[in-house]
Amino acid sequence: MVAAGQTAAARERRESADAAAAKELVWKLQHAAYVALNPAAGWAVGVFRSPSGTETVITSNDGSSYIPAGVFVPRSVRVLATDPLVDDSFRQRWFGWGDPARVLVEYAQLRAQWGWKLVAAATTAGVSVLRDAGVEHPPSCSGDTNPLLQQGVDVPAPVLDDMHIHRLAVLWPEVYPRLLRIMDADPLCQDRIVSAVTAAMINAATTQAQVIDGGIDEALRLVWAVRGSDREPTVQQWADYDKAAKALNVMTAMRRPAFATNTGAVADPSDTTEFLADYRAHWLVARTAEHIGGWSRRPLPLPDMCYAAAATGDPDLRDMIVKALVSVEEDLQYEAPR
Repeated sequence: MVAAGQTAAARERRESADAAAAKELVWKLQHAAYVALNPAAGWAVGVFRSPSGTETVITSNDGSSYIPAGVFVPRSVRVLATDPLVDDSFRQRWFGWGDPARVLVEYAQLRAQWGWKLVAAATTAGVSVLRDAGVEHPPSCSGDTNPLLQQGVDVPAPVLDDMHIHRLAVLWPEVYPRLLRIMDADPLCQDRIVSAVTAAMINAATTQAQVIDGGIDEALRLVWAVRGSDREPTVQQWADYDKAAKALNVMTAMRRPAFATNTGAVADPSDTTEFLADYRAHWLVARTAEHIGGWSRRPLPLPDMCYAAAATGDPDLRDMIVKALVSVEEDLQYEAPR
């Protein structure tokens, strides 16, 4: 006779191709985020099937499926928050939710109405929500179990190539190639794309200073104060800025709704509104810090600066960027869609 435990172990080993693919991708995303110095990012990957085909969907547990700078998305997958089925109400409800697998399962209910089933998933967080939903899954894909993160393993993260896409191209596919053209133009043209957005983000972020533990770091405030003046931060000031921005990312991650309490699999978002407000305040300051950091480079990394602005969820910032883009294109006599 075969012991029950051995039978269960055998079932565990008979992992489907879908579950194996989800696990491999979630490990790759986790590894890429580590390489990009954003190790606090959590991930979930789901494989959906319907009579019409198969689709892989990814999400993080920051913002609305936020992708960290330097992490490039496989062209063959969908980023959850970009699905037209996901409306603003869904985004607001699950913004920054601590358990990315929970968001994936909630999203699967939207897909189910259209004949899609979540058949397998993998996550860097706990797997209880996947188990309870009857979704095939491997054990939690934590950093400790990630073969790409083991000591002595040196695997490069995916780069921007024919197989991978920039995060802004996922979010604003029609704007991304237009920004690339401006990066080859005069620096003053580059500045015009983001100058107004930079000022607006600084103004909005400084209103949240009282919510941030210890206030906004002095290294960040110093650089923000210089913006718009005829002075440029020194190399050391930018180095201090980068260090403070990374620390703020970690502080923000710790404030995700249902994260600190480890209740993301079962908690009701309506019971976490205070946590969400606190997280959003930190999120706005962190994304402002990310956006302003782009000013340390030439040419300006316009796609990443614009993505940081978009990630705040403020639609007015997109309007400002597009308006500036059209103006610059007209001056450069570039043809642009209207």
